[in-house]
This record gives sequence, structure tokens and C-alpha cells, in this order.
Amino acid sequence: MSSLTVWYLAKGIDLNTISEDFLIGRSTAYDIVKHTCIQLGKNCKIPTQKDYNKEAVPRGTYEEQVAIYEGVDISVTCWKDNKQVVLASTYVGAEPAGSVSRYDKKQKRMIEITCPKIIKDYNAHMGGVDLMDSFLGRYRIRVKSRKWYIRLFYHMLDMATINSWVLYKKANKNRSQKLMSLADFRSELANTLCLYKSSEIVRRGRLSTQSIDREIRGKKTQGTYEASPK
Repeated sequence: MSSLTVWYLAKGIDLNTISEDFLIGRSTAYDIVKHTCIQLGKNCKIPTQKDYNKEAVPRGTYEEQVAIYEGVDISVTCWKDNKQVVLASTYVGAEPAGSVSRYDKKQKRMIEITCPKIIKDYNAHMGGVDLMDSFLGRYRIRVKSRKWYIRLFYHMLDMATINSWVLYKKANKNRSQKLMSLADFRSELANTLCLYKSSEIVRRGRLSTQSIDREIRGKKTQGTYEASPK
């Protein structure tokens, strides 16, 4: 199901796609390339995975392997940061490698380590997804329900609220006033929606005495109707 999701979303779109390990595989990358798209994903374990966890392997060490699957070149890069990172791609590899700043606990200062090209491309495009996950974890509408579509509805509502807050910050970034935090924005949005329009609650069962009296007074104010001529 996850592979089909990536395949259908990318079908017929001549753009590069980037996905997490749950949504990428060898066959998925092949199918996407055959439909004029290029794929980048975090998956595919290589034999040197355990060796990279050893302390003797310095940070910034990387290794790239390239294989051909059904006529499609798939590059797999293994890189060591705090832990091992493995990425698979059909359009970019380890070269040209650059550098990134990392904090070294032993030296207690920032150091520069080697970073493959595929890592930089992945981080540049997946940053928004990581931020979205972070915001969803901070403030979420928690509703206990066994019905999956209820949970999906509130999840989409949370995402829409966060995207609205991002647009609010972009639209007011040049103003001198202090911008609202996500928590304040959600609170203000809830208050605005509550005050937007009030409606009478329709209750089930027999009409109350007040409702009956209100209907009688309404009929009295309508007046009499003239009979139509024969």
C-alpha cells in the first residue's frame, strides 16, 4: 500500500520525489523512474552497516555502492554521523561531497565533517516534513475513537492549522509587531470560530413549552389571509 501511494502520487509528474524509508523500495524506485520521475529515499541496508557503528570509524565516513536493477541505476550511500545513515537514490550519489558542522562532545566545539551530496539533497527537501511532525507532536487534537476516518479528519485539521500559521508568519514577517506562537494562534483561531456564528441547537424528542409558545406567537403575527375569489 505504501509503495502504491508513492507510485500513484508521482505518476506522470516530471519532478524529483523524496520519501522516507517506509515508502521506498527497489521496485518502487524502478517503477517511478520508468514513469519519468526520479526517486530519492532512505532505505536499503548495505553489508557495512554494523561496521559503521564502531568507534574506530570517524564521523563523516561514507561509502557508495551502485547497482543496476532492470536497467535503472540505483545508488546506495552509507554515511556516519552520530549513527549510520543509509540513502538510496536514482538521480544523485555521494559525489560531489561537501561538509557540514557538527558538535563534538569530546572536543566540546563545532567541527567540520564530510557530507555526501545525497545527504544534503535529502535534508534540504525533508526539513519541512520534519518540522510538520514536530509541530504535530506539540499540539494535537486528541480524540479517542476506534473509527479511522475520525482520526484522519482531526489529523488533517491539525495539518491545516499548522499550514495556516506558517502562512500567517510569512504574510506578517516584515511587520514590527510580535507574531503569535503556534499555541496562541490555535487559541485565537478557536475563539474566532466560536464567535463567528451562533445557531440554535436542534434537540430531539418532544418540543418544550417555550418552543410551543414561540411557534404560537409566530403564527399570530402572520395575520389573516383573504379568501381567493371564486
